Amino acid sequence: MKRLSWLLLPLLVGCNSSDSDKNPGIHPLVSTNIDYGNSDLTEFVAATKGYDMIGLGEMSHSGSKAFSLRARMLKAMHQESNLDLIAVEAGLYDGLVAWQNYLTKEQTLLDAVTGPDANYMFGHRLSLEMADLFNYVNDVDQQGSDPLILTGYDSRINSDPGCSVMFDELAHYLSRNNLYISDFESIKTLAPKAMCSWYYPNDPYNTQDHDNLLPLLEELQEVLTPQKQLETIPPYNPNQPRPFRQYASFWLQITKSLKAQVQFIHHDFAHDITDAQSAENLHWLQKEWFQNPGQIAIFAHNIHATPYYGSSVIDATHKNYPDISTYSMLQLSYTGYIAAETPDTSKWHPEKIAIQFPDGSLEHQLYTYGYPDSFIDLSSPVGGYFDGIPYGIDSILFIPEEEPAVPRW
Repeated sequence: MKRLSWLLLPLLVGCNSSDSDKNPGIHPLVSTNIDYGNSDLTEFVAATKGYDMIGLGEMSHSGSKAFSLRARMLKAMHQESNLDLIAVEAGLYDGLVAWQNYLTKEQTLLDAVTGPDANYMFGHRLSLEMADLFNYVNDVDQQGSDPLILTGYDSRINSDPGCSVMFDELAHYLSRNNLYISDFESIKTLAPKAMCSWYYPNDPYNTQDHDNLLPLLEELQEVLTPQKQLETIPPYNPNQPRPFRQYASFWLQITKSLKAQVQFIHHDFAHDITDAQSAENLHWLQKEWFQNPGQIAIFAHNIHATPYYGSSVIDATHKNYPDISTYSMLQLSYTGYIAAETPDTSKWHPEKIAIQFPDGSLEHQLYTYGYPDSFIDLSSPVGGYFDGIPYGIDSILFIPEEEPAVPRW
């Protein structure tokens, strides 16, 4: 019966129509320009309103329209709903470093996520489309009635500063507070091999490294846990940014993240381990560090922001924090190109990657009906007409033909 309904869908809703009355649940998105306004995002804002955590997935980290349309969605949620925290798929360390540099006016937010003190994912920090989002948040009045925080949450810390100076800063914190670790130098030596493996092509992280490192990280966690109870962290105040490196609470989350990351590597990229810790990091960011009362949006790959693959930050949140309501938007494209997956932006377009999904796939079904760039609300009748929609997906951002992200320079 479901297959029959799928075949009848064009007759029921009408192909190639932008009229939402004829296409229930299909809401075309008019522009990728972040300054366009929110008139075509009314249904998206209404669908996500009332949820605590909204996952905005992306099929890749290098699609132009996926970046731009979700940036517009975040802007609309901030302006018309209750969004006050954007959590980007970037290391927890890098997120707080960049936000600190922005609040202290050392850098604009765009420069802060780029470097040198923090590095967001290269597709995010180096694209023109994402620059629009960073610049929008940069210009928000953080002391006003509608502040908007942007930070990283990921337990996988694999930036240059995260693999180097972060450990010097941790050593300084331990020394200043007279906290002793039996072999901190081994942590400093071994952890980066798992975190930034591309710098160790001839000496990869191995089982012996893991057997040596994991007990040391557990020891570090045991030292920091009681220390956290001895410290009082002032409430978040953008006018008086707190030096996060001076608190055990922060370093404890970093230590737990390192433990998750090395086990993720040791167990052949077991995302359930890092997603569970990332969910805890998000909870810590919202409830402890920033104490923001509004919505939190996860800006990440589909594998983390939605239950599409069966393990995600959303799944871990459901399991460990059942009082938090969640909403997941899957991003799909059928065909087109994405930018080359390299930090060398001169190669993004010359080496762009062609994409096209097979006949019968969910992407192909959506493309066959001629839908334009659209927000598809799966709680509407249309949600029952497609095959292959994973359990737990609330909506789809469908981009029939993707374009490669544009480098900032």
